[in-house]
Amino acid sequence: MTEHEQREIASLIHHRLAEVDAAEHAAELTRARIERSPGDHPDQADAAFHREAARAASTRRAARAARLRSALHRMDRPDFGRCCVCGDAIPVGRLRADPGARRCPACLAPES
Repeated sequence: MTEHEQREIASLIHHRLAEVDAAEHAAELTRARIERSPGDHPDQADAAFHREAARAASTRRAARAARLRSALHRMDRPDFGRCCVCGDAIPVGRLRADPGARRCPACLAPES
């Protein structure tokens, strides 16, 4: 990976972390609104469903942010952009799509 590509990936990571933070902030505002307005939900089951869905989405966002932060910390290491399974280079296009990727496409593919 070239230095330019590495800077591009770092920029993508920062951008995606900002997106995750913004989504979490918006979700917090929505949760607060729902808690203040119980009349928005016709029954307890519906409210519980929405709370659980929001909790699951928040967990997914936290996991994504952790993967992105981990990738950012690994950027200075010589193994960044290399598959953690086989050691081959991860294609830059894959890293652009998923900057937190730790496996090359061959090691990611399900075994047949």
